[in-house]
Parts: sequence; structure tokens; C-alpha cells
Amino acid sequence: MKAARALSLLALLVFILTSCNAASSTCPPDSFQLTLANQKDDISPFIQFLNIRRGEMGIDSQELDSILKSYGIYDKLVAKVGKEDYNYSICRDVRIEGFSIGDGKAAVLLLDKAPLYVYVMFSNDKGKWTADGVAYLKEKERPEYRIEKSDDGTRYWLVVRHEANHGTGLYIYDEIWYNPDGSIAAEYPVEGGVLFFPQSIDPEAYAYFSGSAYYDGDSMISISYKVSFVYGDRDSYQDSGFYFYRFHSKFSPVIRDYWEYDLKTRQFKFASSLPDLPESFSTIVHAESEENGILQGYIDFYRARLGDKKVTTLEEWEKFMGLK
Repeated sequence: MKAARALSLLALLVFILTSCNAASSTCPPDSFQLTLANQKDDISPFIQFLNIRRGEMGIDSQELDSILKSYGIYDKLVAKVGKEDYNYSICRDVRIEGFSIGDGKAAVLLLDKAPLYVYVMFSNDKGKWTADGVAYLKEKERPEYRIEKSDDGTRYWLVVRHEANHGTGLYIYDEIWYNPDGSIAAEYPVEGGVLFFPQSIDPEAYAYFSGSAYYDGDSMISISYKVSFVYGDRDSYQDSGFYFYRFHSKFSPVIRDYWEYDLKTRQFKFASSLPDLPESFSTIVHAESEENGILQGYIDFYRARLGDKKVTTLEEWEKFMGLK
């Protein structure tokens, strides 16, 4: 008789648990969140965030916020991002990436609440996971990111490429290096293009740059840039008063510039050009700005060189550039 009762109770318990799993809406969400909070030391953030409930409207925000609160990072995140920006954006996806650092482990969590993108950095010491910091960006598209480590493997940075500036005839992309606590360790331009003196050059000219960064494993980031200038020759075809343009100037000079960013001093400095610029460029001051990236020095130099003149032919363009 007792055995029969025990079997009946076991069957009832299995039915209740099965029903709860099949229809999560019938399970009290608070009890589930409390379980996650109590088991934080036993359950890694990988299991928690990857197994989070998803619906037609995206990630379950209550469960997500409950997990973040269990790590003591929620209030800091909301204060940094802004309550309205965070609460009124739908989380469409979560991604978490883990890696070794020193004798421990670390992880970076991405919350995709486009156009808001939030990064949470975690570390594991002696089996206990801790949320160390928060960083965020507002972007039209999901930014690309990577992890950079020091040679001794004890330090790391979250490196995110993002759109730093845009406008008519202008785009600039930067890379930001975030410390694990969410503070910024470095920022420098990596790609961009500007319309080159549209009031003075006819039909059009553009200046572009693209760079690749190399970290020496200690404190120096070296960035190699390709700087190019393109002139657009106007076609003879005309329709309804509008000219049609195509870029077919064979004279498109390219310069290789090398810059360095010092993580200790947080200084971004020009190092050299290869090959060396002509002697006529002796007055150029290589400069960088938020508006034009590393093209700023070239813009200043050519603005002074142009003065009130106009450039309307390929011959004038070649003479103006002075880079043959």
C-alpha cells in the first residue's frame, strides 16, 4: 500500500514538472529567477544566457534583467546606458564568448538591442563568476568586435569597430579598446572617406584611408594606413541638364602612413610615411580629428595649397596633388 502511494506521488511530481517545462507561462517566473540567482556560483553565465527564454518579441526581458541583477551589474548598466534607452529597446539576441585569461577565465556578453548594443565583461576566479564592467554603443548595424590579449596572457581588451562620424560625402570608422571594467583604453580611426573640397574641385575628388592595427603584446598599437586620392572625370553624356560622372582617372596617388597608439600614455602619434613624401610636403603637419580621421593633416595642407584656385581638369588635379 505504501509502495503504491509512493509511486502515485512520484507520477504526480513528474507530471507537474513535465507540464511546467512544456508551458513555461504556467511556471511562476519569480521562482525560476530566484533559482538562477541562488545557483549563480554553480551555473556559468554561458548556460544562463544561452538558455534564456525567447519569444516572438525577442529575449524574455524579465529573465534577462533578473540574471543581470544576480551578478550585481544591472543597476550599473542602466545608469550607464540610460533607463529609457535600455528599457524601451527590445533585446533581439544575446551572445556570449569565453576565453582564458591568466590562470582564470573571462567572457564577454553582447546584448543586441539594436540600435543599442551592450557589452558586459565577466571574469571567473576560483570558480566564481563576477561581472566586471559594461560598455555600450548606438549603431545602425551590429558592430564588429574582437578580443586582444597581452603577450603574458594576463590582460585583455574588448576591441569594437564602430561608425564614429557620417554625413554627406563623409564616413569615419573607429576602433575602441575597452578595459574589462568598461572604461576606454584606446580609440583611433581605422577607415574613412571625405569629399575633397567640393566647392573648388570639379567634378569631384575623394580622399580615403583604411588601416589595420597590430598590437605588440605590451603597450603599443601600430596602425598601418593606406591613404588614397581619387579624381572623377566627367563624362560628356548629359540628360535633362544633369551630367553623369564616372571615376576613370588613372592618376590616383597612394600614400602609406604609419601611426602608433601608446596604451600607457594614451597618445596617438604619426610615425612615418612610406615612401617618404616629396620635399614640397615639408610643411605638412600630420593630424587626426574626430571629423576627418587621419585625413585631417592632408586636408589642412591641401587647403592652404589650393587657396582660391579651382581644379577642373586632370592636368590641374595632377599638378595640385604634387605626388607624381
